[in-house]
Amino acid sequence: MTKLASALTLFISLPILGFILYEYPVEKHMANHAIEEYMKNQGIPEEMIESKKYLKDYKQGGYEINIELLDDPGLTYQYSWVKSRGVVLLVFRGGSGMDTGMKYPPLE
Repeated sequence: MTKLASALTLFISLPILGFILYEYPVEKHMANHAIEEYMKNQGIPEEMIESKKYLKDYKQGGYEINIELLDDPGLTYQYSWVKSRGVVLLVFRGGSGMDTGMKYPPLE
């Protein structure tokens, strides 16, 4: 009976462990790479990043990265990454969304 219990425990825990390993570090790396590429295409230099905050998006299954820049103060650039649709950029000033007036507008 203990061999059966051990096999069953292993059979159940391996997929769960695989899911956790994929869902967090692997997806975070994929999101970070895609967002860094997007920012590079926008022309944002790495040294202009004042702060960077990662958030797991459990609703859509991706990541959000909120970035504040030294050369565009008062604005928060929110990059959302979902594997199926790529990177989307929203820009906020004091909690309100902006369509224009930012130094680094969204790519088309």
